This record gives sequence, C-alpha cells and structure tokens, in this order.
Amino acid sequence: MKPNVAIISNDITFPMYFKNDNYEILVITHFSNEEIHAKIISTRSKLIILDGTFSEMSSLEIIHDLRLNEKIELPIWFFPEITSNDYITKSYTLGVNKIYYKPFDPVIISNEIIAYLL
Repeated sequence: MKPNVAIISNDITFPMYFKNDNYEILVITHFSNEEIHAKIISTRSKLIILDGTFSEMSSLEIIHDLRLNEKIELPIWFFPEITSNDYITKSYTLGVNKIYYKPFDPVIISNEIIAYLL
C-alpha cells in the first residue's frame, strides 16, 4: 500500500505538480473541519501540503485549525503567496514545518516527498 499525501488546494493544477507513482494523493478542495479530519485520518495521510492560494479561507486559519482545533500533528508543507517576514514567521509559529516559495521545481519537491515518506 502506497503512503498518502493530503493536498489542500482548490486550484486544479497545483496537485498535479506532485503526482508520482511512489505515493497516493488526496486532494481536499473544500475546507470543513469534519471533512478535513475525516479524510486525513481515514486515508492515513503522512504529510499535508497546503496551497497558499486556497480561496475559501486564510491559509493561516487553516494551519491554526489543523494544529489547534483538529490536533493534527502531521507535517505541513506550505506554499505561500505572501512572502513577508512577518507572514512566514507567523506560519512557522502556527505549526508549518517547511515553506516552499513559488515558482518551484515539482521534481525536486516530489523527490523530497519520497525521501520524507521512506
């Protein structure tokens, strides 16, 4: 059984950058605490990738909800649109584990995902 990576994004192209035969991808396009928790837990995801362009709510709110409300301790890799020092600091304070800036090389990120999952 392949490990699972949860991607929170409502951009149809963003999850495609991470397609790889070594792991499964679960794309979450709507944010509700119940749905997020159920999907992430039921699929036994090992990693969360958060697209900073998620339009339903602030990325910082999502991180806050995942960490403090849902008590999800999986690593969160964040791809923010805002790159100010204050925003990045706040992201790490809320519980992001890694930040990647756009544009990025999908092959490098996929290799890092594989290395993390192994």
